[in-house]
Amino acid sequence: MAPKKQPKAAAKKKAAPEGEVVGESTGSNNVARVGKLAPLSKEELAVNAEIYATVNASLELIESNPVFSGIRDMAPLSLKVAGDDDANDDDPMNWGQIAPFDAETFTDTFKTSGRVTCGINFFAMDVTYSAAPGVPIRKKAVSSLTEHYYDQPAFFMGSVTIGVAKDSDDVPSLMASHSLKSPSPEEKRFAFVEAIARDIRAGKGDFVLKRQCALSVSACFVDLSTDDALHWQAVQEREDFGTDFEAMRRSAVQRLYEIVNYKKCKEDLSKNTLTTLQLQEEYKKVKLGSYSEEISDTFIEMALKVHKTCFGIQSISKLLLMCDSEYGSRNPFDYLAKLDKISRRAKGDELSWVFHALHDAWKYGFMTDSGLSLRSIEGKGTLAGKSVVDIAIFKKKLRDLFMEKLADFPQWTEEVKTKFRVVCAGHLLFREFNGCPDERANITWKAGWPPSAVEYLAFIDDTLGKGAGEFFELSSVDEHMTHIKEMAHLEVGTKPQEEKQPANEVEVKPDDETGDTTSLTNPENIQLVSPGNLVIDVSAKSADEMQKLNLFKRKVAELVRSHVEFVPDMTKECDLIQALKNTEAGRIKGSKNVENPAQSSYVAIVYDSKVSGECSHRPHLRQVYFRSEHCKRLLKVALNLKEPDAIADGDLYILPDGGKHGNEMALLSGLCDANQKAPQKCKKVLYVMYSEASIRERLKICRNTSGALQVEWMLLITSSSLTLPDKPRIHFEGTSNGEFVGPVAWAPFDSSDTWCLPQAIKKTVITKTNVVLAGGSTYAPDTTTDEKKESEKEIAFIRSLKKESEPVFFHATPTKLWEEILHCHSAKAAVDLAPADGARALAAIRARIPYVGVAFNTAHRDQLLMHVDKTVLKMFQVEGDKLYQPAFAELLKDSPVEEAGADETNKKTSAGKRKRETAQNGQKEDPKQAAAGGQSGGGSDDAKKALLARVAPLSKGKADAAAGGSKGGKRQKKEANADEEMDEDGIDELDDDMGEA
Repeated sequence: MAPKKQPKAAAKKKAAPEGEVVGESTGSNNVARVGKLAPLSKEELAVNAEIYATVNASLELIESNPVFSGIRDMAPLSLKVAGDDDANDDDPMNWGQIAPFDAETFTDTFKTSGRVTCGINFFAMDVTYSAAPGVPIRKKAVSSLTEHYYDQPAFFMGSVTIGVAKDSDDVPSLMASHSLKSPSPEEKRFAFVEAIARDIRAGKGDFVLKRQCALSVSACFVDLSTDDALHWQAVQEREDFGTDFEAMRRSAVQRLYEIVNYKKCKEDLSKNTLTTLQLQEEYKKVKLGSYSEEISDTFIEMALKVHKTCFGIQSISKLLLMCDSEYGSRNPFDYLAKLDKISRRAKGDELSWVFHALHDAWKYGFMTDSGLSLRSIEGKGTLAGKSVVDIAIFKKKLRDLFMEKLADFPQWTEEVKTKFRVVCAGHLLFREFNGCPDERANITWKAGWPPSAVEYLAFIDDTLGKGAGEFFELSSVDEHMTHIKEMAHLEVGTKPQEEKQPANEVEVKPDDETGDTTSLTNPENIQLVSPGNLVIDVSAKSADEMQKLNLFKRKVAELVRSHVEFVPDMTKECDLIQALKNTEAGRIKGSKNVENPAQSSYVAIVYDSKVSGECSHRPHLRQVYFRSEHCKRLLKVALNLKEPDAIADGDLYILPDGGKHGNEMALLSGLCDANQKAPQKCKKVLYVMYSEASIRERLKICRNTSGALQVEWMLLITSSSLTLPDKPRIHFEGTSNGEFVGPVAWAPFDSSDTWCLPQAIKKTVITKTNVVLAGGSTYAPDTTTDEKKESEKEIAFIRSLKKESEPVFFHATPTKLWEEILHCHSAKAAVDLAPADGARALAAIRARIPYVGVAFNTAHRDQLLMHVDKTVLKMFQVEGDKLYQPAFAELLKDSPVEEAGADETNKKTSAGKRKRETAQNGQKEDPKQAAAGGQSGGGSDDAKKALLARVAPLSKGKADAAAGGSKGGKRQKKEANADEEMDEDGIDELDDDMGEA
């Protein structure tokens, strides 16, 4: 703190000459101190007894020396002011290093700011005061500071903090009584005392002793009015030292640049070469800390060599600078000897690979700090004497071998092989494309890859991503290669030259998951469910079998993440457009080839109006009314993905009308530019016919003649004429040239293929925003009494569903239909503006093309991802399915199953009863209907009994009714009575309940 300007006479009067007593001690601080800490016991304080005894002995030695007689009562030294001839004398030892304490200036400034820095007498402090008594003080730390800072006579190094109350007027009296309390580290004060005592014992002269008498110590007075505040200030200061050390110490990389740059500057200036010995002499001026590597001539030569070999390569230089910047003291390469050893063991293009391989293994947990020690780099104490550098080089040779083996897979396209070479070019690229244990990457770039190629990449990842201590036998590599070759041959229907038994399973990348709630990032959440919706009991499985099951779960997650992305809807259209552009499916462009239609490919953009929401009343019967604004908004988003306000060449818009053929103009109105003008387009209609039997099975009634709406128009919109190759359909009769598809069977509401959720969760998926009010009456005017009774039973069925779960989308079309459409129209990607239950996502997975869907919200996205995962896992178990995994089915073959609910038992009961009744009537049961779980006509007795069976088990209902009954039995009895009717109040109540959805 600079002193106030005063007349020279006043200044001279104010300043006490050296050695003059400032004032008598007033005893102690008169300010009442609050927040005092309870004193520690003698036993608790005994941990520092030895060092305090040493310091007290040194203090007694200092005070007994004639030179230091009365040192405690001396005033701090003044500054030498230019032109002030009366200030002390010409002896530099009478000058202070900082403006001394001045009572008037201190009071004015401290009460205003609460912080003042000035010079004080070192012994005005209570030298042995500790703000945190009882904490052990290391003697080694005191001796290190003494040797480092005070090997030659010097002022007190640094500054000390002094804690006083902001409103205290007793600072001068505290100084006079030697009672100033410092929360600064005790080691700093003790080191200074020990240095003076050491020089006294050594018999050094008075000049040296006077220089070290510390009458000008920089002190920062801070407003600390309680013992508690002093304690926490002491804790904080030590943490600040640690932060300063971490931030300002020279790392190995910094030291290397320091040496190289200093050498260059010196040589440029002197025009002479600076030798390593000369550089070493220069560094002898520096007192190195114990943490620093010794700067010998060998160290300097090493630094110059590493700078040339490592930092001369851009990729290595960038990596090492990044590690030095990001990791600080945790940097695994923060030791010059390590960099030197690595550069000696790897040569040429191997060097960059090795550095990135070691960093990758350390960063992602495949290697510990000890695994990257100097001993491990030198190959001491490691497997077969091989160092981690040798293993990294071996893995590079394996990588090169894998890339050469791509020629053994003629089944893969050149595009796939090129992507292999890009992805496996280096560790950074591999992580960018595939992610890592803690960071998920978008891997939809693998969409469309054959399964064998996906397995091959997983094998490469599994091999090269292992820890540094693991080697791979070439025979094992050859065995895996043979298995993948067999997979590739099976995919194209050929056989390899040598027939071999395929392995029971193929391992997939065992990533550590992030723990997110969605199954995509946590495959452990994928429940093992059989195709019949039965939960599989895996409690009896061994640890090895469970590990294999978990690997298949991970394989599901990998397969889904490779093809499917969901984006939650957003308020701003521009945000949604950008989100879709960031997806693989949103980036892909289609191409049309008029001369060779077989080479045409399209991006399918779908808006299915019947699953754009839910009808507020009787949603199982009524499709949601056309949401004109919703449709226009999403089609506008799709229209601007590739070209502003235009249908991009190669885009195929698929717009089902939901069986309401008058919606054509409303659907097409969404395809318009900013001026509401329709862009150039070409329209074609695909007619889809649904099975009447499946409609009856779903709805249970057909209210009047031609009441089962079987035909849906799908508008196919392109910028110009649609060009398609002539190829056979995969699930239905005919070819891609036909304008008719069908008959398509709807799945019953209680089928395992129907996505159902508890109503509470369903509400978070649909939300009130997507529930559309229904118009019209509950029943058609010509509804007969029998039909009304059938409808009442149907309502009872929906009521029973509400207690547990109900279909999330009642009118979602089957996956097979969409798989057929994507196949026939040569889709290379799909953008789904109404993803509903994920049927189109599953079709895209089976077609191996990238897909993105615009979900209602994040709840819809998360729940749908889990549903898609579970459905794919079920496909793994179905023999004959495109995704069938024999090894997985074999693992689950002997696992006991438990019913997921009453649905399965009821279905079997109704199916068995129908079979017996048809046999009695002399009728043959349709095997197709039996396989489908009994899709019989809705008006038959069988359908009625099947419906009642879904509401409550027949056996239980009969027993309850005979006993006089439970509620389930009474309801069954009431519904079985054809003469009894449900009153209108009950129907209205149900409509209200469904409206809340």
